[in-house]
Amino acid sequence: MNDENFKPKEKRRSTVFLTFSVVIVSGILFLLFISKLTGWSPFSASGFAEVRDAEGKVQQVFSRKGKADDIQPENIEILYRLASHYSGELKLEADEVAALKLAAGITEDALLYCRRIGARRYRSTMDLSKEKWMEIMQAGLPQYRELATLFSSVLYKPAERITPEDIEGLLADEQRAALLYQGLEEIRGIPPGLSADYASHKNHRISEWAVFAYEYN
Repeated sequence: MNDENFKPKEKRRSTVFLTFSVVIVSGILFLLFISKLTGWSPFSASGFAEVRDAEGKVQQVFSRKGKADDIQPENIEILYRLASHYSGELKLEADEVAALKLAAGITEDALLYCRRIGARRYRSTMDLSKEKWMEIMQAGLPQYRELATLFSSVLYKPAERITPEDIEGLLADEQRAALLYQGLEEIRGIPPGLSADYASHKNHRISEWAVFAYEYN
């Protein structure tokens, strides 16, 4: 039997991994492209909607069911009420705040990201006006969602169900971690080596990675 007719096991595994990586990365980039182009996400409940007021003007606000400028009408009031609450202009009970965030698809981790970028922009999120809170959320929530979509694609899990343990496991898996770093390079231009270094500091929340991307860009 001629050994030259057979590839060594190590070489076969390398070829299989390379092929698998190319397929997965292509799939992730395709999903991100479609999400960015149309606002659609495979992890959202439905598509998006364009909403106009009585004068025919398109209203602009974040919605989990579309991109930043394609909204559900009820989310305008939700963000407005949340901004009023965080600014101190309106006092809401904890269960009311939770219900509003749930209705708009805003996770606690997404809100944490908004607080962190708000603190960087204004030094603190204490005593910010309602208008500044609206500005922070309208800018921050789509940024967070872009990173959440990437993590969802790599983990095959809806963003709202991803736990720190999931991300810890992802980063411990060299093959899957490499896919994440490639995705970050594609959507934010972050060198994979820099992402790998950031991962070594045990950052296991999407909000932490979103801040990382925010600071890099």
